[in-house]
Amino acid sequence: MNFCSMVAILGAPNAGKSTFVNYVTGQKVAIVCDKPNTTRNSIYGIACQEDYQIIFVDTPGLILSPDGLLQKTMSRIAWKSSKQADVCLIMIDCKKPDFAVTDLLVKECLQRQKPLLMVMNKMDLLPKDQILPLIGRYAELQDQIVGYFPVSCKTGKGIDVVMDQVKKLTPQGPWLFPKEEVTQVPWAFSMAEITREKVFNSVHQEIPYGTHVETEDFQWSAGSKKNLAIWQAIFVQKEGHRRLVLGHHGRRIKHIGSLARMDMEDFNQCPVYLTLFVKVDPAWSGKYNFE
Repeated sequence: MNFCSMVAILGAPNAGKSTFVNYVTGQKVAIVCDKPNTTRNSIYGIACQEDYQIIFVDTPGLILSPDGLLQKTMSRIAWKSSKQADVCLIMIDCKKPDFAVTDLLVKECLQRQKPLLMVMNKMDLLPKDQILPLIGRYAELQDQIVGYFPVSCKTGKGIDVVMDQVKKLTPQGPWLFPKEEVTQVPWAFSMAEITREKVFNSVHQEIPYGTHVETEDFQWSAGSKKNLAIWQAIFVQKEGHRRLVLGHHGRRIKHIGSLARMDMEDFNQCPVYLTLFVKVDPAWSGKYNFE
């Protein structure tokens, strides 16, 4: 007898949604950065335990007043994921709670009559007497919310309790993915996301929000020794951004490539030869399929 459910992880930007997904799957399926709007697509983290397959959907952080096509598209993806899910999980950053976003998410999820879990992330950074007021904010909805779960997505503390509760809410049904799969995104997309994470973490101005990475080509070695060559394009919106990504004498792009290559080698378990190009395309966001 098998059980399967889809759980939408919702919340404000930087609440810890991607870190949660990576922890429950035991693999890095979603990139992590301290900059808002790192997650742009709905990315599945597929956790299989005994007879249960639970598909956690990492969604873009919700922005109440999205600005531009990119943010508007990401907000639409988040709402769409909440509609399709069997269970909604709202992630709250206990250190910097965004109550405007959380209040709206709670209201919408309850109106759709979805089982709702409130997960309080970074609880290890706060004393218990500061966590209780966060819970008290929704005291009048106590009967409609499944429960409150203090966790640390970084260390994994408390996540096992969340998993146990999700299992109780998971209906009987066939698995949607083979047991060995941990995400639904194509391999080439995963490689591009690795590089985009390194761009986000290496460039500390406004550039990352207008940056996109595509895996344009790749080739596995034909000989007995396994190795992999990958060619990727980093798209930016302005020529000035291109120069900043390249860095002085190309030092920054070399640093980005070195960091990305190490993660790719760990992911693919073989040597990787990575070639990066930086291209200017002011309209790339209008051409990119986010869903």
